Amino acid sequence: MLVEQLKSKIHRAMITRGDVQYEGSIEIPADLMAAVDLWPGEKVLVASVTSGNRLETYALQGPAGTGNIIMN
Repeated sequence: MLVEQLKSKIHRAMITRGDVQYEGSIEIPADLMAAVDLWPGEKVLVASVTSGNRLETYALQGPAGTGNIIMN
């Protein structure tokens, strides 16, 4: 039996930009990914605090120190 477990959490982060030309990932700054032990390409669950909607995608590593989380 295969059991999925989420091992990292970024709570109440805000998406700072969306790129509609690129479909299927979320770009997270490298320093934030390191702080929560998230690997590039790892599956992530993204949830909206306001609407409750959820989606699964994968993490891309963005430039460190920017604080920008980009939903693609």
